[in-house]
Amino acid sequence: MMHTFTPSRVVVGVLSLAALLLLSACSTPPKPPELVELEKLRSDRYTTRIRQLEGAQERIKQSDDFYKLAMEAYDDEEMGRTSEYATLGVMRYRTAEAIARIEDAKARLSVANDKFLKFQKIKNETTEDIGLIEDTIAVLQKQKTMAANLAAKDLAIANEAEKRKLQELKANARKTIDDAIVKRTEAEGLKATEFAATEYGKGKTMLKSAEKLFAQEKYNEAIETAQEANSSFVAAIGVARPKFNSEQDVVKQEELKKKLFEEAHNRFRELVRVDGRGMIITVDSLFKPGRTELQDDKQYVLDFIANLSKKYPQFNLMVEGHTAAGGARNITISQRRAEAARDYLTQRGIAANKVQTAGVGGDKPFFKNRGRERWRNERVDVVFLYQ
Repeated sequence: MMHTFTPSRVVVGVLSLAALLLLSACSTPPKPPELVELEKLRSDRYTTRIRQLEGAQERIKQSDDFYKLAMEAYDDEEMGRTSEYATLGVMRYRTAEAIARIEDAKARLSVANDKFLKFQKIKNETTEDIGLIEDTIAVLQKQKTMAANLAAKDLAIANEAEKRKLQELKANARKTIDDAIVKRTEAEGLKATEFAATEYGKGKTMLKSAEKLFAQEKYNEAIETAQEANSSFVAAIGVARPKFNSEQDVVKQEELKKKLFEEAHNRFRELVRVDGRGMIITVDSLFKPGRTELQDDKQYVLDFIANLSKKYPQFNLMVEGHTAAGGARNITISQRRAEAARDYLTQRGIAANKVQTAGVGGDKPFFKNRGRERWRNERVDVVFLYQ
């Protein structure tokens, strides 16, 4: 089949070719790598430093000139010349950079040298100072050693003194507690648990606390507490002693009464008895009827009574005179009989103020008041008074 040529297709082709040529003419060619490198170097921060150094300024100016030529060639799209000028610009820049770095190195070297000389001087001065310091340190070390030795000695003395003081304090605390224990024992002996329960109880509590404080090595507190305990026991003793003594007096009195009675009763049996006043010894048939003279055969009883009174001086005596018959006249006779017996006793060493007398008459017969027994009522009763 035959293709028919048409003018429209030719026109389209021509127009397309023209458009391509126009686009090609309007586009900017890429920068050569040498120019890119030069621009990068120029934008580097070190460039400012290079421009400040006198030795590098000429080279950096030449690099600037080559950069301008390279840009002009680039604008003219002469890529060969652009690369050539850019390469020369890079070389001048590198040379300027090398000069700048050398200058910087020299400057740093100079500074370092100055510092070295300064430090050398300081070192020399320091060496001298170190010598002085070392000498001073040696002296101070010696003084320190001496001071340490003295301090150690003083500390040892102080520790020994403190130890001795502590031992003395401990001994004092122990003694104070022991003193309180002695007082407690004394209080207990006086039955303070009964007669002074409040004071004794307080002392007992304080003493227990003192022992606890002593065990905890709180010696000052232990001393104070033990002193309080001691004071409480002393107070308890003060309260208990009169009561205890009174009780003991009663006990002793009862024991004496018992011994007195046993001794008299063992000798005279039924002639010895006790009433509300005390122990009574009857000396019967001591007088003839109506008479007040002592019968010799009965005086041995009065001798026994005198000796018994000396043995038991706690008891005063009451001598009662009696008669077998009553009446006012016999009251007088009985009184004289009592006085006669008293006089006999005082002659045997009994103090007169310890002997009372009374005439009872015939109102209190001890024996049957008739027959042969009647004469026995001519008597005296000697009472050992309990009060």
